Amino acid sequence: WAADNILFAASRGLLSGTSETTFSPNTGMTRGMFVTALGRLAGINPDSYKTGKFTDVKADAYYAPYVNWAAKTGIVDGTSATTFAPDKQITREQMAVIMKNYAAKLGYTIPKTLKAVTFADNASISSWAKEAVKSMQQAGILAGKTNNRFDPAGTATRAEVATVLRRFVEI
Repeated sequence: WAADNILFAASRGLLSGTSETTFSPNTGMTRGMFVTALGRLAGINPDSYKTGKFTDVKADAYYAPYVNWAAKTGIVDGTSATTFAPDKQITREQMAVIMKNYAAKLGYTIPKTLKAVTFADNASISSWAKEAVKSMQQAGILAGKTNNRFDPAGTATRAEVATVLRRFVEI
């Protein structure tokens, strides 16, 4: 189901494979990887973001300039005032919030083309993510899973991220 979306994201340099010949679509996406993909999508110059406020983002990490850019731009918050947890798996509700922030900070208007869905696990969506989940769902960027569940605390897989990136670009 995600093959075309993976090719779309990989061919544009937004996501890389996990080796020369594998993508690992069912593997979880880390917070650092996700923000790197968004920085690539925005076309930022990594050399312009050498320093940042997070103590757990090492300056020589591939994701460092992208995390620094996203934090300075207001697209992401850390897990605390000084930490980002770049190697922690990104949850589906975190992805929704970051995508909504990304759109707002880069001046994109998110359309409301679909009717709002009340997911079976709606009560499990964190209060700070409810509006972003609704916005991304109504735009057709994020969808639920089987049995009308959103799975807010579930890890966003590499295939799901590729799909979200493609839908965002196309919308």
